[in-house]
Amino acid sequence: ACNIVDWPAFRVRGYMHDTGRSFIEFEELKKQIALLSRYKINVFHWHLTENQGWRLESKLYPQLNSTSNYTRHPGKYYTIAQAKELVEWCKKHEITLIPEIDMPGHSDAFTRAFGYNMQTTQGLATLKSLMTEICDVFSGTEWMHIGTDEVKITLPEFVPEMVTHIRSLGKKVVSWNPGYSYTNTGIDMIQMWSSSGKPLAGVPTIDSRYHYINHFDQFADIVGIYNSSIAGQTKG
Repeated sequence: ACNIVDWPAFRVRGYMHDTGRSFIEFEELKKQIALLSRYKINVFHWHLTENQGWRLESKLYPQLNSTSNYTRHPGKYYTIAQAKELVEWCKKHEITLIPEIDMPGHSDAFTRAFGYNMQTTQGLATLKSLMTEICDVFSGTEWMHIGTDEVKITLPEFVPEMVTHIRSLGKKVVSWNPGYSYTNTGIDMIQMWSSSGKPLAGVPTIDSRYHYINHFDQFADIVGIYNSSIAGQTKG
């Protein structure tokens, strides 16, 4: 009876699950991706590591997945085979998968597994080896999210070296803002997460300010999201 001509105002229309804190079963993730793709959601941000647990299998460092290394949902993690399957599942549904390995903060699970934290010479070397493995697991993705929020930087070379290393593995790098203070050539995309987040000139920006729905007041959150302004822009 009619033709509808429509298009999205923004090229990134995504959602994130923090499975590091609270594990979500693999088949449930697949179900949600399939459903949300129908509504033109085109990015899934997969937050895989947190203080509570390291949720991605590692063949290189299996201690990360030891049951004793979890403070919530012990022993619950995604296998390498599942991670690769989810990349293909997302592609099938025209959704870009952005995995996140949070560093150097939100990383108590790493410290429990190794006995040292990321911001040490040993920690940096271990994490580089680990990220080489992870970038191979996610060889079918373009982006890698590295966190860098809510942490005091005590090893100045940590973030620049990790960005360089991950870029050398063929990935573009995303980071939270507020977080590490980047130059516009020091990062490939930023993701604003709090009210103090600001766009970085010349760098693609995802605006997630006020967009959390775990604040225990679903009605207020829904109103806030509906009335929100995306980086002060009407399209992008």
